[in-house]
Amino acid sequence: MTTGGTGRGALALWWTVIIIIIIIGVGTN
Repeated sequence: MTTGGTGRGALALWWTVIIIIIIIGVGTN
């Protein structure tokens, strides 16, 4: 599923989004 740099970039982007969602969720709680 990973295609070199593009796969890594997508993975990093997803992790960033997940972390932001977690921070927002914890902040509102």
